[in-house]
Amino acid sequence: MPNLRFLLLWFLLLTTLVLKAQPNCECVHNFDAIVRKVQLNYAGFMDKTNGKKQIAYNRLCDSLRTVAARTTVEGTCFDLLTAYTLFFQDRHLQLGNYQTAKLPRNYEPLTLAKARQLTSNARRDEPVGIWRSENGKVEVAILHQPGRSPNGFDYQGIVLSSQDTTIRPGLELFRAKRHGQSYFVKAILSGRSNHQHPTKQHGNIFYAYWGMTLIREFPFTSTAAEQAELAANRVNNGFYIKPLANDVALISLRRGFSLSDKVMDSVLRYHEPMLSQTPNLIIDLRDNGGGNNTWEKLLPYVYSKPVTWPGGWLMRSSVDNIQMIERDSGYYTPAQWAKEKLFVEKLKQHMGELVNNGSADVTIKLDNIRPNPRRVVVLINDVCASSSEFIIQIAKQSPGVSVMGSPTSGMMDYGDLRHPLPLPCPDLRLVIPMAKSPWTDTAPIDPTGILPDISLAHLPESEWLDVAVKQLQSGKLPAKP
Repeated sequence: MPNLRFLLLWFLLLTTLVLKAQPNCECVHNFDAIVRKVQLNYAGFMDKTNGKKQIAYNRLCDSLRTVAARTTVEGTCFDLLTAYTLFFQDRHLQLGNYQTAKLPRNYEPLTLAKARQLTSNARRDEPVGIWRSENGKVEVAILHQPGRSPNGFDYQGIVLSSQDTTIRPGLELFRAKRHGQSYFVKAILSGRSNHQHPTKQHGNIFYAYWGMTLIREFPFTSTAAEQAELAANRVNNGFYIKPLANDVALISLRRGFSLSDKVMDSVLRYHEPMLSQTPNLIIDLRDNGGGNNTWEKLLPYVYSKPVTWPGGWLMRSSVDNIQMIERDSGYYTPAQWAKEKLFVEKLKQHMGELVNNGSADVTIKLDNIRPNPRRVVVLINDVCASSSEFIIQIAKQSPGVSVMGSPTSGMMDYGDLRHPLPLPCPDLRLVIPMAKSPWTDTAPIDPTGILPDISLAHLPESEWLDVAVKQLQSGKLPAKP
């Protein structure tokens, strides 16, 4: 009997440990966890739920939790969790499920002959047609089938043929819907995301944000200019410089700030003889979703007077956020970490509050002002976000610089994203902005994005570059003092 009792206790202990180790992907448990994590850690939570907004927030939480308690379908649950995060209207508050191998896939077999029949009357300004990935391995038909999908996702990308073993013919690769001059895309290869990311069509090039560039083969084919654009993108991730006219130069950075300082310096140095002699410059930042801090390399070209960048970021004090900072201690020098530790102690004394990190205002002051360019145009659009918005904001404060295009995405008011927070379901990844910017209360950027000085939203984006050249050559735009 003692042995039997021992075995029974061991079995119960083992069963308990196994149950505790199992991931919990029940919708209501993950909903509760996300609500708790956001309320404790999000730097914008108090701003977004104060006053009358508290009533709307509580009502939303109650209704969503009721539905979550009876939701068992993964996709339905993710939409519900997304609805909660979107209440805050902050694109830096990010929820995703990137376990693409586990997500359901929809297959609709389609022959090449049928695809050609369905796309033969396509217009050049819409993505309908037969496309091939830039590496040549995947052939995709993009069909326009209004009413087949909820929320206006009427464009459907179906794989016709594939040399990629992970992508079978008939796979519904993505759905898309028109949004101004962009497309919002839901794609199986990128997993699920709580935010819709703009995707651009440049004529016969479709820039899919999950890393697959598509080139149209029917009923239109790419032009020489489009082939040149593709070739430029293959070098230095699309960062290139060239003259557009005798008096106008172009710096194009449309694929994000992802290069190293060394590469940026090398390209700029190589073209310095031309840039130093050219009075007009266009910096094309359209579709630049941000990245690292190499935007600082553009400062000499837009700089015409000292610019002050406010200090005093406000960190939300919580156990999770403090652990995030301590986890990153290895990235600091000993002197930096000694200073950061003092701030950590301050956070621990003010749990639940927004704590000023004590950083001073930063004045950007260069040793000299470049004689050329005298006039600068910065082109922006709705894809510009995060670090690209920093250089745009500085450019707007610089005499001699005109910002043209359409409003940016708006991802500046809350930031400092570190590591994903653990959730009951390990497939879900939640990243929360820990800090609030010093300008958010007085001059918030996120609700509208950064507005251009001159709006070109009424024109096709394909015409913007020509408009900028003509505006510069007219001499009517303001010049550096």
